[in-house]
Amino acid sequence: MAVGHSILVIFYHMVKTGEPYHEKGVDYFTTVNKQKIQQRLVRQLERLGNTVILQPQVEMTLV
Repeated sequence: MAVGHSILVIFYHMVKTGEPYHEKGVDYFTTVNKQKIQQRLVRQLERLGNTVILQPQVEMTLV
């Protein structure tokens, strides 16, 4: 039932916008909601009794 609903929603948007279907990609939701995912994971860790300090990852370049 859920797959049928998803197909109908996709079809509706295709008809409404006139654009062809294109796959969003495997990491679409991860990249779009990165901040939200990060906040949710921090809350989960804090509920488990951890103190979380976030630091941006440093890019390493090979010489």
